[in-house]
Parts: sequence; C-alpha cells; structure tokens
Amino acid sequence: MFNNKSVVAIVPARGGSKGIYKKNITLLNGKPLIEYTLDVALKSSYIDEVIVSTDDLEIEMISKNIGAKIVKRPPAISTDSSLTLDTIKHVIKQVGFINDETIIILLQATSPLREQHHIKDSLEFFTNSCTSVVSVCESEHTPYKMYKIHNNKLVDFISEKWRGIPRQRVPKVYRENGSIYVTSAKNVMNNSLYGNNPRPYVMKSSFSIDIDTKFDLKLAELALEIKITDV
Repeated sequence: MFNNKSVVAIVPARGGSKGIYKKNITLLNGKPLIEYTLDVALKSSYIDEVIVSTDDLEIEMISKNIGAKIVKRPPAISTDSSLTLDTIKHVIKQVGFINDETIIILLQATSPLREQHHIKDSLEFFTNSCTSVVSVCESEHTPYKMYKIHNNKLVDFISEKWRGIPRQRVPKVYRENGSIYVTSAKNVMNNSLYGNNPRPYVMKSSFSIDIDTKFDLKLAELALEIKITDV
C-alpha cells in the first residue's frame, strides 16, 4: 500500500525475442534475467501484488517459483509489435481487485540493475501533483550533437549553432531508461501510461542498462561483477 492505495507491479515477459533467444529468462550471472526484477518487486514494502504477464510456459514456471502471480497473455498481444499498454490493460481486465485508484508500477524484466530504493523513491514521487512517474537517465549522446543525412550531406538534427560547442555547455537531455513507470489503473484504461502530467525520476546511467542485445547482457554482467552501479 502507498497513500492508502493498493500497488500492483506488472512485469510483461513474453517468450519471443529477436536479439537474444528467450531473453527474459536468459541467464545473467547464473540467474534468469526476470529474477532480478521479481526479487526487488517482491521485497518492496509498498507493492501488494506482483503479476507477470506471459505467453510462455517456462517463464510462467520460473516466475511462479519466485513468488509472482501469472496472467496468461493471449497471442494477439504477444507479438513483436504488441504495445506494452495493451498488455497492462489486459492484466487489469483479468484481475478483479484492481480499481481506478490502484497504483500500477510497470517493471520491465530487461532492466535488471534497478534496486529496491529506486522502487521506493519512484513511488514516493507519485503524488497528487502528477499523473505518473517515469524513470529517466541523462542521455549518453546529446541530440544537439546529432545529424540527419540528406542527399549524402550532414544536416544538423537541431541547429548548426551547437557545432563546436563543448558537450558541457549544451542543454542536458534525458531519455527513458525503461526501468520504472508508476501510473494509475485509470490512466491505463484511458489509453495512457503517462497521463497529462508525468514527473521524471532520474536514475544514474550505471543503473539504466536495458537488455536488448548480447552486448547489453555483457555490460550488465560486468556492472554486477565490479559493482559499477555504485558510482
């Protein structure tokens, strides 16, 4: 519970993946990837229920053994092009105890480096003055230094006035790191994760590795081994 509202964590984890076979349960330092997310969610004092939405029997069995509840995801929303929002809406419709005021926290299995304090802090950021909380980190590459290619010519993505300006002097920009989304069931059923007033929760880049490729997996292994997330 948080502010007298139920908190439900939803972890989408379909079986199919292109970059890494069975990505959501591929081993990271000897543990299935999804276990990192389920461990911190199940230990959170704020989260009342942890639900895994999956179309895969192996993911279902692993998640159940760890302690999560399962909602079976139909094939229609289990494709490469399926929207996460549709998955969350499906869970809400399947689970009867969720009402408009229920807080939904979306935790993606591909973000294994988030820790318990990130969940606690992001939920405490979720106040009446905002409609959602979205975890972000400072972008590793600034769009002020990016280009488009048009007719084999470099064209400034934003403006040529930023050419030659040191990175430290261009505006800071942030990217969604995919780790945490805090919203309400009402927002989701109104077809939005964010609502009209999302609030940022800034995380260090060292906690923000999102596993999409084998290279990302190696980075996460290294981060865990040398505790790079401490810096």
